[in-house]
Amino acid sequence: MKVSSSALALILSIITYTEIEQCSAFTFAPSQLSFVNQNVSPRAQIAMEAKKKKKKKKAPSTAFGQDTVVVETSEEASEEPVVSVEDVEAKAAEEAKAAEEAKIAAEKKAAEEAKAAEEAKIAAEKKAAEEAKAAEEAKIAAEEAKAAEEAKIAAEKKAAEEAKAAEEAKIAAEKKAAEEAKAAEEAKIAAEKKAAEEAKAAEEAKIAAEKKAAEEAKAAEEAKIAAEKKAAEEAKAAEEAEIAAEKKAAEEAKAAEEAKIAAEKKAAEEAKAAEEARIAAEKKAAEEAKAAEEARIAAEKKAAEEAKAAEEARIAAEKKAAEEAKAAEEARIEAEKKAAEEARLQAIKDAEEARLAAIEAKKQAIIDARKQPKSPEEEAKVATKYAAIEDWGERSFAILTDLGVVDISPDPDSPDYDSTDDDEFC
Repeated sequence: MKVSSSALALILSIITYTEIEQCSAFTFAPSQLSFVNQNVSPRAQIAMEAKKKKKKKKAPSTAFGQDTVVVETSEEASEEPVVSVEDVEAKAAEEAKAAEEAKIAAEKKAAEEAKAAEEAKIAAEKKAAEEAKAAEEAKIAAEEAKAAEEAKIAAEKKAAEEAKAAEEAKIAAEKKAAEEAKAAEEAKIAAEKKAAEEAKAAEEAKIAAEKKAAEEAKAAEEAKIAAEKKAAEEAKAAEEAEIAAEKKAAEEAKAAEEAKIAAEKKAAEEAKAAEEARIAAEKKAAEEAKAAEEARIAAEKKAAEEAKAAEEARIAAEKKAAEEAKAAEEARIEAEKKAAEEARLQAIKDAEEARLAAIEAKKQAIIDARKQPKSPEEEAKVATKYAAIEDWGERSFAILTDLGVVDISPDPDSPDYDSTDDDEFC
């Protein structure tokens, strides 16, 4: 710690003379002091200076104790300019005030920078969380839609292939029956019976294939519904509409298929009655089958459109629910951010008020210690306090500390330690 010559002059002038009120009329020349080693504490410097004195002057007992204090003097000292105690105290007070103002400004600036950094950090974290959430939602939706679409396409493809195979088998059986009827009228009945049996077998194979395709489609649909159930809990109404549409489409397809079977059965019966009627029956059956197929295609198209509309409604409901959840999350984060910021600012404000209160209390204590004149009771109390300190150096240091001339370095390990000015020069 570096101690100015004016401060040291004040130190020696205070501890040299007995009556505190005499200090205001006493002056001391700064050139009479010879402190050189700046790495030695003020108490050690005072002790070293006392040992070096060649000319000593004994002063009456002080109000701070019964021991006498020795001060080095020289004949040339009287010729040098002197500094009054009031000037030294005024200068020390100004320097302390300027240092305190600089410290408060630095603390205020540090608090503002910390606040700005905290706000930037929260904004960055919020933006990253939103982007990650949006990416995850898009990924999940794409994966689920892709899986459902692939299952649906596979089921439709398999059903179409099996229906085509059954239709080809039916056509082959009918062709063979016609050729055998043309070959021999006598074998007409047997040929028609065989053709009917083959047609029946083909029809049964077709029905079995369609049943299997329907079961596989149903299994695929159930897998699709199970996969979408977890993600579509909030869109239950839309899902139910989709299921109802699919059920209606299945019923319409079944009715068309039954109409087709009836038409084919009627054509077979007419073929048994007469060959001439068979051609007309086959033509009529073909026409009815065409109409039934067209009805089936129309029903499937309508079911697809209804399913598409239901899917769009479900997606819209999910999107709305996601937006509402996002808005709620943003509101929660904003509320938490606001509460945290208010708590942090309040803590900073409370700490600053406590620190300023401690500084004011310390300043008031120094003012009270320097106040003159004191009452006899206060003089006796001060004298008793310092007389209890036997070591001369410790007593001097205590006096200087109470008068605010020397500050005690704070403990860096203390929870209340303020490291704001640690990087500044003394």
